[in-house]
Amino acid sequence: MVRVKYLANPEGTWVNEHPVDLREGCDRYALLIVEALDAKALVVFSRKGLARSELGKRHSNQHLTLQSTRANYQAIATRPGPFEPFGVTFVQL
Repeated sequence: MVRVKYLANPEGTWVNEHPVDLREGCDRYALLIVEALDAKALVVFSRKGLARSELGKRHSNQHLTLQSTRANYQAIATRPGPFEPFGVTFVQL
């Protein structure tokens, strides 16, 4: 199952963050990033590599959840290649 959600924020400073949740039989999680009402990117996370995503997270249940922040998005958007082996797909829109 693929879960599809969006994260909307004003341009610049983000006021919202998003919990990526791969529980309940979800294998992939697609997150549409929206800034200032413009779709900017689609980030797809895979359960197979979430815990090793190289994002430096310290929260619990990292094998099934990810507290996604602007810093995480920027890290992936700037250099998506290193995240691909961990099941992360980045599409700039």
